[in-house]
Amino acid sequence: MDRDRVVSIRKGICNDLAAVIGFAHELNSIHHRERPDIFVGVARDADAARDYWLPLLESEQDVVLIAEIDSRPVGFVSAHLATTSNPLIHAIQTCRIGSICVLDGYRGQGIGQALMGAARGWAIGKGAEDLKLAVWAFNTAAIRMYEEFGLEVRTLEMGMRLAPSA
Repeated sequence: MDRDRVVSIRKGICNDLAAVIGFAHELNSIHHRERPDIFVGVARDADAARDYWLPLLESEQDVVLIAEIDSRPVGFVSAHLATTSNPLIHAIQTCRIGSICVLDGYRGQGIGQALMGAARGWAIGKGAEDLKLAVWAFNTAAIRMYEEFGLEVRTLEMGMRLAPSA
Protein backbone atom coordinates (compact mmCIF):
# COMPACT_ATOMS: atom_id res chain seq x y z
CA MET A 1 0.00 0.00 0.00
CA ASP A 2 1.11 3.56 -0.71
CA ARG A 3 1.83 5.12 2.68
CA ASP A 4 1.06 8.59 1.30
CA ARG A 5 -2.66 7.84 0.96
CA VAL A 6 -4.83 9.94 3.20
CA VAL A 7 -6.77 8.19 5.94
CA SER A 8 -10.14 9.73 6.71
CA ILE A 9 -12.18 8.86 9.77
CA ARG A 10 -15.91 9.28 10.00
CA LYS A 11 -18.76 8.28 12.27
CA GLY A 12 -20.26 4.95 11.30
CA ILE A 13 -23.85 4.79 10.13
CA CYS A 14 -26.33 1.94 9.79
CA ASN A 15 -25.21 1.33 6.20
CA ASP A 16 -21.76 0.43 7.60
CA LEU A 17 -23.15 -2.58 9.47
CA ALA A 18 -21.71 -5.20 7.10
CA ALA A 19 -18.24 -3.60 7.19
CA VAL A 20 -18.31 -3.35 10.99
CA ILE A 21 -19.32 -7.00 11.32
CA GLY A 22 -16.48 -7.88 8.94
CA PHE A 23 -13.97 -5.98 11.10
CA ALA A 24 -15.36 -7.68 14.20
CA HIS A 25 -14.91 -11.09 12.57
CA GLU A 26 -11.29 -10.27 11.70
CA LEU A 27 -10.65 -9.06 15.24
CA ASN A 28 -12.28 -12.17 16.66
CA SER A 29 -10.15 -14.45 14.46
CA ILE A 30 -7.01 -12.87 15.93
CA HIS A 31 -8.30 -13.55 19.44
CA HIS A 32 -9.52 -17.05 18.56
CA ARG A 33 -6.05 -18.07 17.35
CA GLU A 34 -4.64 -17.28 20.80
CA ARG A 35 -7.60 -18.22 23.02
CA PRO A 36 -9.89 -20.72 21.29
CA ASP A 37 -11.17 -21.70 24.73
CA ILE A 38 -12.80 -18.26 25.01
CA PHE A 39 -13.32 -16.88 21.50
CA VAL A 40 -15.42 -18.67 18.89
CA GLY A 41 -13.76 -19.48 15.57
CA VAL A 42 -16.58 -18.21 13.40
CA ALA A 43 -19.58 -16.29 14.61
CA ARG A 44 -22.38 -18.80 14.41
CA ASP A 45 -25.27 -16.38 14.46
CA ALA A 46 -25.46 -13.56 11.91
CA ASP A 47 -28.56 -12.18 13.66
CA ALA A 48 -26.65 -11.94 16.96
CA ALA A 49 -23.86 -9.97 15.25
CA ARG A 50 -26.39 -7.62 13.71
CA ASP A 51 -28.24 -7.25 17.02
CA TYR A 52 -24.99 -6.41 18.80
CA TRP A 53 -23.51 -3.89 16.35
CA LEU A 54 -26.58 -2.08 14.97
CA PRO A 55 -27.56 -0.42 18.30
CA LEU A 56 -23.98 0.86 18.65
CA LEU A 57 -24.26 2.53 15.25
CA GLU A 58 -27.53 4.20 16.32
CA SER A 59 -26.60 5.17 19.90
CA GLU A 60 -25.75 8.56 21.40
CA GLN A 61 -23.74 6.96 24.23
CA ASP A 62 -21.73 4.83 21.82
CA VAL A 63 -19.82 5.53 18.66
CA VAL A 64 -18.37 3.44 15.88
CA LEU A 65 -15.73 5.28 13.88
CA ILE A 66 -14.64 4.04 10.47
CA ALA A 67 -11.19 4.62 8.96
CA GLU A 68 -11.18 4.84 5.16
CA ILE A 69 -8.58 5.11 2.44
CA ASP A 70 -9.94 6.10 -0.97
CA SER A 71 -13.48 5.56 0.37
CA ARG A 72 -12.62 1.95 1.31
CA PRO A 73 -13.16 1.01 4.97
CA VAL A 74 -9.86 -0.26 6.42
CA GLY A 75 -10.50 -0.16 10.17
CA PHE A 76 -12.85 0.74 12.97
CA VAL A 77 -13.05 1.55 16.66
CA SER A 78 -16.06 1.39 18.97
CA ALA A 79 -16.41 3.37 22.16
CA HIS A 80 -18.96 3.79 24.95
CA LEU A 81 -19.59 6.59 27.47
CA ALA A 82 -20.46 5.85 31.08
CA THR A 83 -20.11 7.43 34.48
CA THR A 84 -18.48 5.32 37.16
CA SER A 85 -20.95 4.32 39.86
CA ASN A 86 -18.70 2.54 42.34
CA PRO A 87 -18.95 4.40 45.69
CA LEU A 88 -15.21 3.90 46.24
CA ILE A 89 -14.22 5.67 43.02
CA HIS A 90 -14.78 9.29 42.01
CA ALA A 91 -17.73 9.68 39.63
CA ILE A 92 -15.91 10.22 36.35
CA GLN A 93 -17.41 10.36 32.86
CA THR A 94 -15.41 7.65 31.10
CA CYS A 95 -14.98 6.60 27.51
CA ARG A 96 -14.31 2.89 27.21
CA ILE A 97 -12.89 1.59 23.96
CA GLY A 98 -14.75 -1.60 23.10
CA SER A 99 -13.14 -2.89 19.91
CA ILE A 100 -10.54 -1.66 17.47
CA CYS A 101 -9.33 -3.37 14.32
CA VAL A 102 -7.34 -2.40 11.26
CA LEU A 103 -7.35 -4.77 8.30
CA ASP A 104 -4.21 -6.88 8.07
CA GLY A 105 -2.73 -5.22 4.98
CA TYR A 106 -3.05 -1.76 6.55
CA ARG A 107 -1.54 -2.38 9.99
CA GLY A 108 1.60 -0.57 11.09
CA GLN A 109 0.74 2.59 9.16
CA GLY A 110 -0.70 4.76 11.93
CA ILE A 111 -4.36 3.95 11.26
CA GLY A 112 -4.88 2.51 14.73
CA GLN A 113 -3.36 5.66 16.23
CA ALA A 114 -5.65 7.80 14.07
CA LEU A 115 -8.69 5.79 15.18
CA MET A 116 -7.68 6.13 18.83
CA GLY A 117 -7.19 9.87 18.35
CA ALA A 118 -10.62 10.21 16.77
CA ALA A 119 -12.20 8.22 19.63
CA ARG A 120 -10.42 10.46 22.14
CA GLY A 121 -11.71 13.55 20.31
CA TRP A 122 -15.26 12.17 20.30
CA ALA A 123 -15.00 11.39 24.02
CA ILE A 124 -13.72 14.86 24.89
CA GLY A 125 -16.53 16.39 22.83
CA LYS A 126 -19.02 14.36 24.89
CA GLY A 127 -17.49 15.54 28.18
CA ALA A 128 -15.51 12.43 29.06
CA GLU A 129 -12.71 12.86 31.58
CA ASP A 130 -11.05 9.49 31.19
CA LEU A 131 -10.28 6.96 28.45
CA LYS A 132 -9.76 3.27 29.13
CA LEU A 133 -9.79 -0.11 27.50
CA ALA A 134 -8.98 -3.75 28.13
CA VAL A 135 -6.44 -5.64 26.06
CA TRP A 136 -5.53 -9.31 26.11
CA ALA A 137 -1.98 -9.96 27.36
CA PHE A 138 -1.09 -11.96 24.22
CA ASN A 139 -1.86 -8.98 21.96
CA THR A 140 1.58 -7.39 22.18
CA ALA A 141 1.19 -5.34 18.98
CA ALA A 142 -1.96 -3.69 20.37
CA ILE A 143 -0.32 -3.11 23.75
CA ARG A 144 2.62 -1.41 22.05
CA MET A 145 0.26 0.80 20.00
CA TYR A 146 -1.74 1.77 23.11
CA GLU A 147 1.44 2.64 25.00
CA GLU A 148 2.66 4.75 22.07
CA PHE A 149 -0.71 6.50 22.15
CA GLY A 150 -0.10 7.38 25.81
CA LEU A 151 -2.16 4.81 27.70
CA GLU A 152 -0.71 3.34 30.87
CA VAL A 153 -1.32 0.09 32.71
CA ARG A 154 -3.62 0.85 35.63
CA THR A 155 -5.02 -2.54 36.56
CA LEU A 156 -4.37 -6.15 35.70
CA GLU A 157 -7.34 -8.44 35.24
CA MET A 158 -6.65 -12.05 36.04
CA GLY A 159 -8.78 -15.10 35.36
CA MET A 160 -8.95 -18.86 35.20
CA ARG A 161 -11.19 -21.39 33.53
CA LEU A 162 -13.50 -23.15 35.99
CA ALA A 163 -15.10 -25.54 33.53
CA PRO A 164 -13.90 -27.06 30.29
CA SER A 165 -14.85 -25.35 27.04
CA ALA A 166 -17.81 -26.73 25.15
